[in-house]
Amino acid sequence: MDRSLAPAEQDVLERACAFADTHVAGRPDLGLTPDFPQDIWGAMGRAGLLGAAVPVGYAGAGCGYRAVGVIGRELTRRGGCLGLTLSWVMHQIVCRFVFAAQANDDQKRTCLPRLASGEITASLAISEPGAGAHPKHLKTSARRVRGGYVIEGEKSFITNGPIARLFVTVAVSGMEGTRKLFSAFLVPSDREGLRVGPVMDVGFLRPCPHCTIELDGCVVAEGELLGRPGAAYDDMVLPFRDVEDVSMMGPIAGAQEARMGLLARALRGVSPHTCDRAACALGEIAADTAAMRVLADEAAFTLDSRGRCEDLTTLVIAFRRLVETVHRGISQLASCEGVVQEEPLRTLGMDTERLTRFAGKVMEVKKAKIGRRLVDHPGHP
Repeated sequence: MDRSLAPAEQDVLERACAFADTHVAGRPDLGLTPDFPQDIWGAMGRAGLLGAAVPVGYAGAGCGYRAVGVIGRELTRRGGCLGLTLSWVMHQIVCRFVFAAQANDDQKRTCLPRLASGEITASLAISEPGAGAHPKHLKTSARRVRGGYVIEGEKSFITNGPIARLFVTVAVSGMEGTRKLFSAFLVPSDREGLRVGPVMDVGFLRPCPHCTIELDGCVVAEGELLGRPGAAYDDMVLPFRDVEDVSMMGPIAGAQEARMGLLARALRGVSPHTCDRAACALGEIAADTAAMRVLADEAAFTLDSRGRCEDLTTLVIAFRRLVETVHRGISQLASCEGVVQEEPLRTLGMDTERLTRFAGKVMEVKKAKIGRRLVDHPGHP
């Protein structure tokens, strides 16, 4: 099956490579500060990169998840800043997975061209303080009133929240017996009753910004309901983790390729004896990063062609295991005598270290489910 990128996707990839070389690679400070580079974000919009995953009919390039992964990989590999790519990837997910797939025609016409140009950025607000995204513990509510809803509650850890002008806010909108029903609403950042909190510095993946929002008597109109009423958890929240995991595989692979390249350059300055000993280890790392690239490509292709399926889980698990292996190998070589860890080698290593531990419990649960199925059904693939 032909897996080459479509001409429009290839065009975006080439522009992204040039953009990373020109605007990002010369900024080793990007991963050191929580201050978001609005100048780079604006330039991304002008270069047509923010509309990569926006459908063609709405001023975008119509990129699929595979193209998003490849473009994200090159942005990170060439630019050396995984946090900035995370902001870009989350913008693409919101455009493709949330608006293109869930919004009605009026909402698409109103929002998608503005998202493509960078006039607005939208953020998905799901998690809450002390609750994460667990449906039993989410409390933010949407009470039905004449002509719309009143939203009350608090959302936390909102990626791209500080730069967002629109929040896709998931709230409890009803009950079905003891089961909560959730709906999603479009809430502009300047809406009365919504307060955007200060930038949260999570300590890694800088400069990707996060924040909290508080909703106190925030009124939204009927037309600001996004997607099926009462079905937002099944339609958006549950699939979101898979889409995010797969979409970030490419950028994470790019980060490890960037680290490998920077390490190889640093090893040129050490003693010949040290360099000889490191050559075999570096070769293993090169093989593993190549395998990471294949897994990332396969997972994104699967998401594009088949949607969410069990194969995605096994690919994500295998990918994370390779990330851990590559990270250990690069870290060991980087600690060799005479190796100077300059930026962004150091920051990319810290980001990778934190990512290998992120959502670890969720991965353990998924591994256990696969193992139990194998025990219960021996010989089943």
